[in-house]
Parts: sequence; C-alpha cells; structure tokens
Amino acid sequence: DESTSSTSADVYDIFYNELFNSDDARSSISGAHSLLEAINRLEIECRKPNIRKIIKSFTKSRNLGDIDSLIPYVKTRWTYSVLSFERLLLLAPCLLNLMKEGMLSPLLDESDIECIKVYIVLLKPFQTITSFFNSPETTSRYLLSALRSYKDTVLPHVWKLRSKLNKKQMQNRNNDSRLTIILTQIERFLSKIKEYIESYEKEQLLVVASYFNCGYRNSPYLMEKLGLKYEEGNNKSNNDALSKRISDIITGILFPMLNIRLETTNENMARPRIPGIMSIVFDDGSESIDNQGVSESHFQYIFYSMVLKEVQSFNSQYNKIHVRYTEEHMKEIGTEYDQATGMFKLSNGNFLSEYEYLLLTMRDVHHKIWEDIRNCPILTLFNQIIDSVAVSSTHIEHIFSISSILTSKRRGRILPSSLEKRMKTKVAYMTLGNYHKFDLKKTTLDQILFVQKSESQ
Repeated sequence: DESTSSTSADVYDIFYNELFNSDDARSSISGAHSLLEAINRLEIECRKPNIRKIIKSFTKSRNLGDIDSLIPYVKTRWTYSVLSFERLLLLAPCLLNLMKEGMLSPLLDESDIECIKVYIVLLKPFQTITSFFNSPETTSRYLLSALRSYKDTVLPHVWKLRSKLNKKQMQNRNNDSRLTIILTQIERFLSKIKEYIESYEKEQLLVVASYFNCGYRNSPYLMEKLGLKYEEGNNKSNNDALSKRISDIITGILFPMLNIRLETTNENMARPRIPGIMSIVFDDGSESIDNQGVSESHFQYIFYSMVLKEVQSFNSQYNKIHVRYTEEHMKEIGTEYDQATGMFKLSNGNFLSEYEYLLLTMRDVHHKIWEDIRNCPILTLFNQIIDSVAVSSTHIEHIFSISSILTSKRRGRILPSSLEKRMKTKVAYMTLGNYHKFDLKKTTLDQILFVQKSESQ
C-alpha cells in the first residue's frame, strides 16, 4: 500500500526527507541541501595542510579536542547531516574568519549558520531515536513510549522555535526568504511527525506493549488510545478500567494460541486438551467437566479472569518498586541537571539531552523492574512475544555486513560454525578491542552487539 509504505522506513530517513524534500518536486524551496553541498566543498578546501593546521590550533585553544577538519555529508549514511552541521557549527568562528581573509571560498555567512542551528534543533532528536531503535534490545514495547516522550520533551522546543522565527519574520519589513523556507519546512516537519506517530497509535498491540514498559508509562495517553475516559484524580477507577481493557486485548491475542479442543470421554464428561506451553493456565489440562452447555467461551472467560488477576498483580508490584528503581538508577549513573545548558551530566562526564536521558532511563529501569515481577506466568509469555518483535533490523544488517567481509571465494568451504566464531571474534574486537571478555561459545552475536551499544552510550 503506497499510502502506508513510508511509515515502515527508517525513522531518521523519513524526517530527513520530509524536512529537506530530497525526493519531492518542491525541493527547489529547500535550502538545506545547498548548505550541505557547501559544507562538502569547504571540507575539500580544508584538507590543505595550512588550513588543517589553523583549524587544529583553533580547536586546541577552545579545548574542543583533536579536530582538524569538517565532516562531509554522505547521503547513504544515516544521520550524517546532523554530524556535518554540528561539526560546522563547532568550527564556525574559525571558518568564517578564514573566509574573510580569503583563505577559504565565501560559501557560507552568518545567516547560514543561524539556519544550520535550526536544522540541528529539528534533526538532532532523530539521531538520538534512530540510535535507540537500532539497538537489538529496543523492542516493540518501547516504540510508542519513545515517540510519545518525543512529543512531551522535544516538540515544545520546536513550537517555541517556530514562535520565535515567526516573531522575527514579522519584525522584518521585507520578508526574509530564508526564514520563509525554514518556517515552511517546520510546518511540514510537524505535520509529518503527527502523521507518523498516529500511524503507530492505531495498532492496539503497540499500545498494550507500551503499557508493560516499566520505564515509562503514561496512563492518560494509553486510556485515550484505547478509547477509555480518563477521570482526573480518580486513580482507582482509571486503573480498574485500564486493567480490564488491557486484559481483554491480551485474551484476544493469546487465547487462540491455546487451541482448546473438547474431547468427550463418555455421555456426560468432556476433557479439554491444552498444549504444554500453556499448561500454566489450566494446570495439566486433565480437568474433567460437565459436557452439557460447555463452549469455548467458557474457557475464554476463565482465561480472561486469570489474565486480569495477573495484570492487577503486575500493577501492584510495579507501583511499589518503580520510584525506588528510578531513584537508584539516577544515583548509579550520577545524574546532575545543568539549568544553564538544559542537559543532564553523568558521572562519566558525558552530557545528555532531556530526551536522550529519558530513553536511557526508560530501557534500563524497565529491565530492572521486570526482573523482580513475580507470579505472572501468562504476562511473562506475553512479554516474550512483545520482545521478539524488534523495532529495527539494523543490527541484523550489521551481522550480514560482517559476514560478507569474512567470506570470500577462497573461503568457500568454511563451515557455518567456523564462520560464526570468526564473526563473534571480529565484532568483539571491533567494538571493544578485546574478544577475551566474552565466552564465544555461549555469547550470541546479538549480546555482543548490545554490549557495543551500551558501552558507546
């Protein structure tokens, strides 16, 4: 279906194309591509030894690290537009000065730098969410939570930026064409975000999966998407209604998997046959019942009652330990909020935006809480189903790329087991510099890739 095919693409790719109009007939109004082309041309000029020396001296004087060049924009690399813009913004004072002195071509000016700042505000969060979704540990339970938290933490800044630019445009006697372009792009950007998020909110399974995300739960939002009315200040009524609705949906998903059959043993008795994997529901399936008036709905009601009991138990346990685990997580990573920059400073010296910190906390706290949830066998099975649906196939593509490097015509007879060992060694060495950290016989490629993501954060 052409109308929905775009929603299955990479998150960052969707919003990049929407913002820059790279595949649209309206691309003539977009100034972002021209800025990226200018950066690529400047990057080539900055390769000259004397220019590199000046840039390196500038970055050392500002304690910016060992940087001596720009980052060229590569269309086939995800999020490279943000990396190119951020590096240019970092070196902007030095580059503008070199342009004034005639050592670089005058491809950019102060107005272009202001435009680039706007593009970074719009695109940076999608670099964050793309990295989050590309982890093998990010499953379907996090999808709506990540998108909803984006609306809560990032969109207010975009609205504020739009208001600021509108005010600036109104103060200009002659409309600034660049501001007009950016404001148009922001409007399309916001429209695309709404369309993208709503396409996923229609899926009930994703809404239910979000309910069991222990790191981030928004009850009013979930009730709205499930067609329930949220009563302000009446938590008991809200929890009861939400628990019943969630239990009903889970029953609809799992009950058909039971494949219950009634087999009559005599005139008055029948015995239900339950698959072993779900024997937790009806003991071992050996219960005999009166065959008169018995139907599938009888067992479905029993199953619903058991699911509801587990959902209520899950809520009770969640409410007791959520705050404690969140506080412990904050102490563990040494979180300090910097009012001046609006960033969270971690004990390792890294700075995270509010959105980056929320995504990190969401996943870490969820895993810790779910490990302590007890006496919920049906929900544990449902949890496994949810976690089997990955948000992105990027980590699998990473494995394919590594396997293509390690296989060749000369290695045509290599055994699958030998190839897997070589791949594990290669991944561990590439990501951590030390493959001895893992037991390569027991550790899977997904686990090694997850360690790479965790340690890089």
